[in-house]
Amino acid sequence: MKGIAYKINARTYDVLESPFEKRYAKTRSEVFADVKGRVLEVGCGSSSVLAVDNSEKMLTLARKRARKQENIEVKQMNAADLQLPDNSKDHVIATFVLCTIEPELQKKAFDEMVRVAKLGSRLIFFDETYPRNALRKIYTKCTSFISRFLYNLQFDSTMPLIEKDSRLLVEKDEYFYKDVLKVIVARKVAKR
Repeated sequence: MKGIAYKINARTYDVLESPFEKRYAKTRSEVFADVKGRVLEVGCGSSSVLAVDNSEKMLTLARKRARKQENIEVKQMNAADLQLPDNSKDHVIATFVLCTIEPELQKKAFDEMVRVAKLGSRLIFFDETYPRNALRKIYTKCTSFISRFLYNLQFDSTMPLIEKDSRLLVEKDEYFYKDVLKVIVARKVAKR
């Protein structure tokens, strides 16, 4: 992972991320309300959850938090090479994951998420997008080096992958914070 925020102490990451977490906490709880069964959360309730991340520092904190919960397993795993069986997960969740993976690995990670999802299951993605407002878009492009340095963030990464994939049917594609944070829910409707 290239973003410096993933290489430093995970608690520092939480401090950096906390103002942003407030922006999507409500949407996350609404979208995840009916998530149950065998759940894979890529990039770390009552569901059985496997949380995977490639950063050992982030996993150390995730393991500590998982000890307080039931049915959560935390493993180090690369999103572009998930060591999981095909069609094995009822839900796949990726909160700002594809937009922080190196561009050359985004498609491979996306394909892995779809591969492990069962037919009929939902894949839930949170994505960061460029603003639709022209002036804000210019400003965001001019300052994007900061988010690239901290989080390896590339804007508008997820939807183009979904649109090109005939295995998925988009059920929800909407902004939940201004015109920059988006939730996308897609159902796996076909096998490759």
